[in-house]
Amino acid sequence: MKIYIRSILYACTIGLVTGCSDSTRTEDTADEQVLLEGIALTLQEPVTTTPSSRATSDYVVNTENDPTGTLTGRETWELDVIIYNADGSFGSQSGTFTWDSGNSYWIPTTDIFFPNYTQQEVQVNLHPAGWTTIDPDQSTDILDQDVLIENGDTSITVYPAHIPEIEVKHAHSMLDFRLADIDGTELSSVSVEIDNVTYEPYEVSGTTLPEYLLIIPVGSSSPVIRVSTTGGANYFQTTIDKITNTAVNTCYCFTLQGLELALAEIMIQNWATGPGISGDYTSETSYQTFRGPAGESATLFFDNGLEQTIVFDAQGEYTGKPAGRTIIHIITAQNDTRLDTPIVLGTTIIDLSSYF
Repeated sequence: MKIYIRSILYACTIGLVTGCSDSTRTEDTADEQVLLEGIALTLQEPVTTTPSSRATSDYVVNTENDPTGTLTGRETWELDVIIYNADGSFGSQSGTFTWDSGNSYWIPTTDIFFPNYTQQEVQVNLHPAGWTTIDPDQSTDILDQDVLIENGDTSITVYPAHIPEIEVKHAHSMLDFRLADIDGTELSSVSVEIDNVTYEPYEVSGTTLPEYLLIIPVGSSSPVIRVSTTGGANYFQTTIDKITNTAVNTCYCFTLQGLELALAEIMIQNWATGPGISGDYTSETSYQTFRGPAGESATLFFDNGLEQTIVFDAQGEYTGKPAGRTIIHIITAQNDTRLDTPIVLGTTIIDLSSYF
């Protein structure tokens, strides 16, 4: 099984709308501070790399269908700004900005100043009011988990100006995964487990294949994808262990293929530029559900020489890991059947009722 990994990145810029001063003095005095009157936000176009495997447009990340690719919907958010003086003599200035719809920019709730004569370190954080941690249930709203920060490890350095610009990025990691060769109308639930926390992803509308987005904590590894269908079959342990120690501003894209949810491909896309990486991968696949009379048992013989006895529960079902891929012989209390046409376990529900 081949996995293909790739990276893309997008960023936004913040323009800080300030009062201006002609002074070039360098004294550490309050007279040399510039009062920030507001902050204007703009979103840059994504910069992408095209890996050899697939075009970046195959997934919704950084497209018009990506809810995190726009500033629309963030008007009620708060923008926190901290301005540091590198030598410490001026001290830090910090404040929170809120959206002003009349002027279409962010205004401070308290005065915040910018030393106008020297280069300063700045941290910014755009987040929903009261935001603390990532919400595991993102099925109806993923945007409120997409906190934006300045485009630097801990801060960036800018020159005071009338409208200095600050590039920001996504503070967390994101999954973008699709389900191929599966009838979306048969899906009853899709969830992701990471570090014993169950997340409900956001289903993107208007896509050809069922596609899901999920904001996850930085440093996450080996997400487990779980899918349930209306037919009653559950698929467990589709573990994407190629994903390890997820990074800031990085989206991990992959496709699960067929009813068994076998991993068909994976791509790691930074919401930034980055090279494509390819590698070999074999995932754990999901287990079949066998159906038959409740309480009855059947012994299955596979073409690999192995045999397996299964017992149907009160609902007439048995779900578990099969001993092989192709059934050539079935023994029940009523029949001993050597199959002229072997049963290949290529579907998720195997009905054995006719052998009883």
